[in-house]
Amino acid sequence: MKNLVAVVAALALLLALAAGSGAREVKRDFERSFEVQDGFCLYLDFGDGDVDIQPWDENTVKVSVFYHADIKTLGGGPPDFDVEFREGDDAIYIIGVENPTSPFLGLRTERVYNYTYTIKAPRYLDLDLTGDDGDVTVQGWAGRIECALDDGDVSLSELAAPSVRIRLEDGDVRIGGSAGELLVVCEDGDIVIVGADATTCRIEVDDGDVTIKESSGTLEIAAEDGRVTLRDVTAPRLDIKTDDGSVDVSLVETESPEIEIETSDGGVMIDLERGTSAAISIRVADGNIDADLSGWDTLEKGEDWLSGEIHGGRGRIRIRTDDGDVFLREAK
Repeated sequence: MKNLVAVVAALALLLALAAGSGAREVKRDFERSFEVQDGFCLYLDFGDGDVDIQPWDENTVKVSVFYHADIKTLGGGPPDFDVEFREGDDAIYIIGVENPTSPFLGLRTERVYNYTYTIKAPRYLDLDLTGDDGDVTVQGWAGRIECALDDGDVSLSELAAPSVRIRLEDGDVRIGGSAGELLVVCEDGDIVIVGADATTCRIEVDDGDVTIKESSGTLEIAAEDGRVTLRDVTAPRLDIKTDDGSVDVSLVETESPEIEIETSDGGVMIDLERGTSAAISIRVADGNIDADLSGWDTLEKGEDWLSGEIHGGRGRIRIRTDDGDVFLREAK
């Protein structure tokens, strides 16, 4: 009897939900403009949408949002999409609200065709961007940038920003330019930085490769599973730690660098400019050491270690690896 009552109750619930079900194509198009000035910040919560921000010479923020999806619900109210616009003290707030009448105790399926935020604004504006699943593209920016998202790619180009901070879970990051402070924290994705002139650059990645080219600044890189490649980099201080991945470094215009590299499973290769001055200390647990450098003042070498000074030993190069070979050579 109890089982029969439970079956009847379940059927009644399904019928009630079906009575409120619906399929709907949702198209929403929003446009707003705001007057701004130097010192303003744009806060954008973009949900699952893609974001494209480009600079222009007007002291106005122009926002266009387009949303197009097929949404089916079983039970509850009809689906919809909205954007909340607010102005505060020295701030503009833009918040995407997906399905504000989400069904209670119902089911929902969604197929999104297009969901984009297109923004034109003066390049001096600070940006604070937060999202779930969408790609972010920013070009030619000079204000500070903060970006946090779950699953999406971030592409920043032609930057002159004094501070860039990016945090994401699953996605690739590409940065062209930048100045001042640069921070990238990523769980799963590749990071590429080209042409950055940073006072400090810190990279943290769990699963992904890190590539930095034609850049300068103090570099701190922590990578659990992935390769670290630096090409034509000027780094007065370089700190790299990897668990499972190789390290390949090419330094330029760094006469007395401070370098510390530790790897658990991966080889290390460093190209130094002729005349680089450093005290060198290398230890390997399971691997070979090859230091093909000129200008040795002192040199001692054992089966799994090397110690010495080149060209006066003003800088410091310290390398430790558990399983991997170490190669030091002069750049050609």
